[in-house]
Amino acid sequence: MAQQSGLSTLSATPNRSLSTTDHEMPAPKLMRRLFWLAQGLLFAGGVGGAIFVSRPQEWHPLVLIVLLLLVGLLALLETYAAGGLRGVHVRQLALGQPDFRELAEAAEDARQERPARDRRHHVIRITPSELFDDLERWLGGHSILARPVSVPVQFWRWTRRNPTLAAFSAACLLLTWLSWANFSQNHQFQAARRSDVAAQHSVMVLPFLDLDNAVANDEIAREVATALRSDMSKIGPCRVVQNESSDLTLAAVPRVEEVAAAARQAKVRTVLKGTKRLVNGEPVYAIQLVDPAQPSAVFSNSMIVSADARTLYDFIQRNAPQFYNLIGANLTPVPTRPRNRTASDFMAAGRTLMDRRTTTDCDRAIECFEKAVAADPSSAEAYACLAIARTGRSFLGGKPELAQLAEASAQKAVALDPQSALAHRALSFVLEQKGDLVNAREEALRAIGLNGIDERSAGHVASFTKMLGRPDLALRWLRIMKHLQVQPGNESVIGDCLADLCEDERAEEAYRQTLELHPDLPDGWAGLCRLRMLKRDFAGAAELWSKNEKNFSHFDFTPQMAAQLHFFSRNFAEAKRIYAELALKDSRGGGKFYGAISYQSALGFLELKTERKEAGQNILNLALQHELDQLATSPRHPEILYRTAAIEAALALKNSALVHLRAAAIEGWIDFRSLELDPRFDGLRGDAAFKEISESMMTRVASLRRSMPTDSSGKRKVQ
Repeated sequence: MAQQSGLSTLSATPNRSLSTTDHEMPAPKLMRRLFWLAQGLLFAGGVGGAIFVSRPQEWHPLVLIVLLLLVGLLALLETYAAGGLRGVHVRQLALGQPDFRELAEAAEDARQERPARDRRHHVIRITPSELFDDLERWLGGHSILARPVSVPVQFWRWTRRNPTLAAFSAACLLLTWLSWANFSQNHQFQAARRSDVAAQHSVMVLPFLDLDNAVANDEIAREVATALRSDMSKIGPCRVVQNESSDLTLAAVPRVEEVAAAARQAKVRTVLKGTKRLVNGEPVYAIQLVDPAQPSAVFSNSMIVSADARTLYDFIQRNAPQFYNLIGANLTPVPTRPRNRTASDFMAAGRTLMDRRTTTDCDRAIECFEKAVAADPSSAEAYACLAIARTGRSFLGGKPELAQLAEASAQKAVALDPQSALAHRALSFVLEQKGDLVNAREEALRAIGLNGIDERSAGHVASFTKMLGRPDLALRWLRIMKHLQVQPGNESVIGDCLADLCEDERAEEAYRQTLELHPDLPDGWAGLCRLRMLKRDFAGAAELWSKNEKNFSHFDFTPQMAAQLHFFSRNFAEAKRIYAELALKDSRGGGKFYGAISYQSALGFLELKTERKEAGQNILNLALQHELDQLATSPRHPEILYRTAAIEAALALKNSALVHLRAAAIEGWIDFRSLELDPRFDGLRGDAAFKEISESMMTRVASLRRSMPTDSSGKRKVQ
């Protein structure tokens, strides 16, 4: 019935006839050509995909996307062409009166599965158009409306209808998966390789040390890190990090173990550190690359640049390839000249003797260094050590010609090796001894720029910084020195700086710590004795001296301290006796000890006090001429200016004494407490100009104290 009804409906409906004309469907020949074209293009796409799989590194990922879009487009074209051919086949089958029994059974099943509302009305809603469409689907192997099938069945029928397209689609999916897997693996390999190269070219930038102020400059480090990161990344993979620390000053001068720990924590291979100082008003930067495994500078370059920070950026930009190669290379210590074994042994022995700081041991050290020079005349290190030993012996009261011999040795060391930090440090000692503090400071800072900063160089800079009237700045350098010490050092210099700043309690702590750590040296108790004198506790100072006099009689400090104690306490007879003994050993000595009292100036003044005026004036005139000769070569040395003023005051040369005393205060002499105790200035104490100069020293000390930071308890602390 369903079949008859369907047939009668089909035959009775004029709007969907089985007959067709040429313009209602494509010609079979055209459909076949489109089908062949699609198959050819799909084959070409498959060949391209195979090439992509074999050599994916030469293809951009966008090529894969375009290829897949092309495959999809061609698949639609192939389906349309194949569908057109099947449409012709359907119509031809329809005109040939095929068997409709299966279709009728499907229609009956559809009627049984209609919703209840349709079954109540016994309506079979099959239009001729629907019947024709179902017939067309059935003949084409598709799911019909009367009997729908599941998606897997539809997919299976589709693969049977389109075996070529299905096979090619499967091949495309496999090709896509293989391409993506290959691309992902290659991407991971490239990422790992970039990571390895970046690790090989990794560097950590430490804060730069401003040598003029002994503080760290984080801005320069940030500028350098930014420049390296920007310029080296153009050359290849790299990693640049900046060290972060709560204490920038100590981060700028790390110890050996701190360099290794910081590099290990930051996971970098190289550490960059540097310094900045001003030369003739323009900044000079020293940049060093350090291997954390063996902290030795492998690259050092000093450059004079303008005040504009961009100049440093331009320098790094121009030298970026050199930085990149140095950071990525296997860092090894800079090769040095082979050392003579005999000379090395003599130098090691000489250094040990120098550390004992007695005149006898210093003389023996000079002999060792002279033998080292004889064993290896081309050794700049041997000449530098000899210059330092001769300078030290001259300071302890040696022969006058020692200073000239020391300068000749230092100049020879610099000539043999201009890049030797030790040679420049030796020359700095010599210039300081001569009173040329400006050039001495320059040589010391140049040595730091060449070989970095160490314990000795920091202490050396601190000594003449204090002499120039900046004990607060000297304390910063001493803090750096203390940080770099491998073993506890001599803190008496810290006590001297604190005493100049009238921080007597903290100065006493430093002296006592020196006394405990170095009981074999006189620095600790001598500092405490001087501190009592400055407080006018002469009895306490005498008691302290008497306790240590026997144990340290072989040091010149011991009789010098006794002579000054009696001199300041106005015990002139005993002071004269001791100064006379000291003058016999060194007629030019005494001026570099506490209070800047030369032996000759003290003896001349004491002769005047004992009514031997002519003898006293002769001694003072000779002493004055000696100081004026030194002043001619070092006109701005505060210590020489003060000694000159003291002798002129003893000779009653009031005007010139005030001029030189004022100049000494301007150049950095701030020891106003010794000035108040010095009997040579007794004739000027009532003068208004003298009082003004003394008060200016007090004001400057108070200003320097206020500039020092305080801790939580309100005490001044070392920066």
